[in-house]
Amino acid sequence: MEDSFEEQVLKIQDRKKLLASTLLSNGSSLENLRHLLHERKDLEV
Repeated sequence: MEDSFEEQVLKIQDRKKLLASTLLSNGSSLENLRHLLHERKDLEV
């Protein structure tokens, strides 16, 4: 059975939210990693 237009829109919105939250969590993880690497570099000097 084919989804209604509204259901398709809701599915797309859910996917966009999931993608956005995934990108945000990945971005913050990368930022944390960069920060940790910076701290290690400071300690080595």
